[in-house]
Parts: sequence; C-alpha cells; structure tokens
Amino acid sequence: MQKINSYYIFLLFWFSLMLFSCGEDQNREENEDFKISIRLAEDPERLNPMLLVKSVPRQVFQYIFLPLADYDPVTLEMRPILIEKLPDPQLGSDDITFDFKFKDDAVWSDGKSISADDYISTIKTALVTGVDATKWRNYLKYILSIDIDPEDSRAFSVKVDAEVNLLALELATTVQLYPKHIYDPNSVLDNYTIDQLRNDEFYDQELRRDSSLHFFAQQFNSPKYSRDIVVGSGPYTLTDWKTNQYVVLDRQLEYWGDDYPENMFLQAFATQIEFLIIKDETAALSMMKGGELDILPNLTANGYKSVIQDDTDSEMLYGLTPQIMRYYYLLLNNRSEGLNSKKVRRALAHLTHVDEMIKTLENGTATRTIGHFHPSKSYYHKGLKPIEFDIDRANELLAQDGWTDSNNDGVLDRYQNGSLINLEFDILITGSALGKNVALIFQQDAAKAGVKINIIEKPNRTIIGEHIRPRKFDIFASAMTLSAAVDNPIQRWHSNLTGVNKMNHTGFSNDRADELMELISATKDRQEREKLYLEFQEIMYDEQPAIFLYSPTEKIIVNKNLKLAASPKRPGYFANTAVLRSSTD
Repeated sequence: MQKINSYYIFLLFWFSLMLFSCGEDQNREENEDFKISIRLAEDPERLNPMLLVKSVPRQVFQYIFLPLADYDPVTLEMRPILIEKLPDPQLGSDDITFDFKFKDDAVWSDGKSISADDYISTIKTALVTGVDATKWRNYLKYILSIDIDPEDSRAFSVKVDAEVNLLALELATTVQLYPKHIYDPNSVLDNYTIDQLRNDEFYDQELRRDSSLHFFAQQFNSPKYSRDIVVGSGPYTLTDWKTNQYVVLDRQLEYWGDDYPENMFLQAFATQIEFLIIKDETAALSMMKGGELDILPNLTANGYKSVIQDDTDSEMLYGLTPQIMRYYYLLLNNRSEGLNSKKVRRALAHLTHVDEMIKTLENGTATRTIGHFHPSKSYYHKGLKPIEFDIDRANELLAQDGWTDSNNDGVLDRYQNGSLINLEFDILITGSALGKNVALIFQQDAAKAGVKINIIEKPNRTIIGEHIRPRKFDIFASAMTLSAAVDNPIQRWHSNLTGVNKMNHTGFSNDRADELMELISATKDRQEREKLYLEFQEIMYDEQPAIFLYSPTEKIIVNKNLKLAASPKRPGYFANTAVLRSSTD
C-alpha cells in the first residue's frame, strides 16, 4: 500500500445550481445608487483570509480579497478571475505543472498591477511557521516551486506535488491573493526560498541567526494587517469599522472588474455594504421588519418561520433557503472503549432520531445524508437507505455485543477485565443552540435503550485542542463544510492519518477503504472513479465510523426591494450581485 502523507486541502468554494440572473450581464451604471445593510451575528475580529479561524469574517472579506480562480455559480466548473484562463496540467512523474498569466488590467485597490511576485509572496507567507496559518500551510506545502516568466512579470508557472492529484489545480488557484508591496513592504520573504520555508526546522534555525523573519510573522499576525490595513483586488474596500457595531465596505470607483460584467466575483451593484453586528436574533428580526436591514442571513428555523408565516411580513420580505454544501454529524472516536465496536456504533445510529431533528430543529427543511459526500454529488450513493430510528434493533445489536442491564439501574453494562462497566459516553458540544438541541435529542433517545449520554459543553477551540486532536473524546457534535471539487476522502478517513494531530479524527481504519481511497485519488477516468466512490460509501455505511445526520438549508430573509439569488455556498447569497427590483419585476 502506498504511503499517504497528511495534507489539508482548503475548503474550496461551492456555488449555486441556480442562475445568478439578478446580477449577470448587467452594468452597475444600469442601476441607481443604493446601499445594503446586512446583519452579522458577531464581530469579524479580523479580515485576513489566511488567519481565518471562524466563518464570520468570510462574509465580509469575500468582497475584498479574490483568488486566481473559483467555481462558476452556474456550471460549477472552475472559472478564471484574476488570471486570463485556466491552464492544462503538465504531468510529470512526481509533479503537476500549471502555467498562469494574470489579466493585464487586474490591479490592487491602490491601483498597483497584480504580478507573479504577489502570488509568490502569498504562498511564502503561508509557509512561514510563525504565521498563524496552519490550515493554509498544511496544503500549500505541496507547492514545490514557482517560476516567473523572465519576459513577463504577470506570467508564471507553478509546480505541485503529484500526491494531491485531483485537487492540484484548486490548490494552486483558490487561495485569496495578497499584495506583496502592502503585506511585505520590506521584501523580507525575498531572502528565502519556498523549500526553506516549507521546513519547520529551518524557521527555528533562522530565528537564531536573523530576527527579521520572526518580526515579519508577528506583524502579519497583528491587528495592523487584519484591521488597519486590509487591501485586496475585489470590488469593495474597507472604509469603516467599529467593533461590535458595524463594518462598512464601499464600492471601488472605476473598478477594473467592470470590464467583466458576466463574472459574478467582480460584480458590484450596491454603492455600499454595511454589516450591522447584532448578536440577538430577536433584535435582528425586529430591525428587519422595521426596514433597518436588507438581508438577514443565518436565521434559526424558528426565526425564519416567524417571518415567512406572517402575512404582514411577507408583503415586505421574502425568504431564501438554499441547500448548502455542509452536513452535520456525530464524530465518533472509533478507538474509544465501547465505540471500538461496529455493533455499538450501528446501534447508536439507530438511536439517533434524525427525522425528528430535521422536523423540530429545521422545520423540515434539510436532507438526510448517509455518508461523507454531499447528496448533490453525482457519486453520492442513492442506493443506501438512511439508517432508521429503531430502538428494538439497537437493543438487539447491543445485546449481541454483550451489553445488558444486569443491575436493573436503567443503564446497560457488562463485565470487562473483572469490573462492571456501564455503556456510557460523553458528547462534546460547543454551546451553539443547534448543538445543544441535537445532543439533547440524542441523549433522550439513547436513554430509551439504556445508553447513558453525558453532555459536556466547552469552547470549540478547547474541544479541538484538548480533545479532538489528542483523541481524548467519545462523541463530538460537529459539522463539515464541503466543496465543489472532486472529493478526495483520504485526509479524513485513511488509516495512515489516524494519529494525534492528524485529520482522521475518528481513528477509522479499514484496509479495503484505504485501497479504494488511494485508487480514487489516482484514477482520472470519471466513470471508473465513481464506481470506486460507491464501494467506498458501502464500507463506510457498514462500519459507521461516524453518525451522519443531515445537510441543512441556509435560512435568509431579504427585503422585497432587492433582487438577490441564493447559493449553496455559505452564507447562502452574494451581496455584491444584489440589484434593486424594477417596477416590472
């Protein structure tokens, strides 16, 4: 079996199956000046894509920072944004090379041209060990070299390790680009090669010789480059920000992207986008009804329902419920006592009332999932039926595994190594309302079969750092964001990545599944690859390394004066594409 190294592929963007008709093929001059107010549930804290820890900042910086390419909202095919075209891969024995060229008219918001130096600087920044960009560094380390065309500073070639294969183009193109002259004004990174920066030991050695690299990392991590200085190539610029109150973006004047009106990423119709930070949903709903907000995303099911079912509100507002590229699941530690049994994991799946969760927590607007792949994917296994809520079947499986209630205390037990142990698990939750409710429903239903579930609430960062990475947990109520890219399940499910700090958090291990994942990664024929996907899902379904719940819909309320399309990409809409409705709409 070939060796599989750990890598973390950035969660790529997934765009809508619906046409973005509200903004396509229009020029901003065709619409009168208008402003948009949008609710944010919390302050973004910093606008620096590379340092992203939570999803809120992306709702803002996606209009400021752009990648080289991303997925088209209509065809779901990769489309160029900053570059002239998508290159064909040049396959080597151990690498894949792409030739790129930036658009001649693509410039930063300060008017300086975008060049290959900016791309190199961005990649090098992510590779600096002292920069707080672990996720970026874990996948960009598979970029082996970047060579600039000596006759054209906008043209360059990127060589990527062939190990990433299916995702090589996405890896090279979908990271947001930074202007070198702003984020590395002293050209500190010019003194180092990509090979040097990919080596963590080199960074430690360099600190003893020259402190300039460490100082660069400290500066990049500081609020200066996440709040005071925020410069990109997108259609909007940051103009005002008051912590816990608002963030204001203004449309660029004479923007270079105006020459590409069909490109959704470059559109900008509203003259200003104001994000109002309103933590309380009830207060946000009141402001929406009062006309103080134009877009209210990320609503709870009950909040959304309260507006849609109100006749008065529905005259002024309308709802969007795009199926987003995300699923909820219960992460199981397959190495934990009890959970190391396939029968116990399957029994717990039968004790998870997913249909009830969808009904009560999502008002019925969600799609059940049977595994890791999103239901919209062509290779999603539609022949596998979601596991039914069945207490009797769960009891049968647990009895087969030796669990009985020998002392009649309501909790199943069995003797192990001379001691009587209970069938009892801790479920970790972050404190979100959804996580709490999922855990409560699970706890109540598991108790009906004699399985004791203890709910433990901790901050997400603590859970990840103290429990998930060191594998000191039983169950974690979690979510997975997916992408439009061809799925490569190796990073999440391969047995070579089950160790501490690796990405296979469940500890799932299956020789045939490993073989299938390796074949999926190496197979270029789509039909053959999809057969492999199906068999892989059948193994996952049988083993139940995690309990897969459902894929939710985003719930958004919009002022009827605005024409706004929905998208499966969170937050479920693109404010830059919104236009005013005409009298004929």
